[in-house]
Amino acid sequence: MWPGTDFDHLANDTNARWDPANVPGTYFALAALLALGDDLSRVQRWQTLQWLQKMQRPNGSFGETLVDGHIEGGNDPRFGYCATGVRFMLRGVTNGTLIIDGQTVKDIDYDTFVRCVKAAEVGTLAPISQFLLSS
Repeated sequence: MWPGTDFDHLANDTNARWDPANVPGTYFALAALLALGDDLSRVQRWQTLQWLQKMQRPNGSFGETLVDGHIEGGNDPRFGYCATGVRFMLRGVTNGTLIIDGQTVKDIDYDTFVRCVKAAEVGTLAPISQFLLSS
C-alpha cells in the first residue's frame, strides 16, 4: 500500500498482511497497463476476480483492502467505481458465472451495488435539492 511496507527479501506469510492488495491500486495498475498497450495476459485474472468478489460487502459497497479476511476501508462509493472498473477490464461484458483457466468465477452483485450507491446519493443530494426547490 505504501513504500514502507515493501519488505523485499524479508517478506513472508506473517508480514504479508501489511501489504495487501487494494481496490484503487488494482484499478489504476490495470488502467496503466492497458494505456501502455498491454494485453493483460500476465495478470492473474481468476485470482483477482475472486479477490474482488470478496471485497464486496453484503450491503453492496466495496472496501479498499482485505486483511485477515476482514474488509477494510470506508463505505466510499469510489471503491465501488474502481471495483466495477477492475471487473470490466478483467471480464469484459460477460455477465454471470465465467470460466477462466478452468476455474469458475462468479460475478459481483451489481444490483446490490447500484442500490447502495443510489441510497448514498439520495442521502447526499436531498439537502441540495431542497435548497434548489426553495430558491
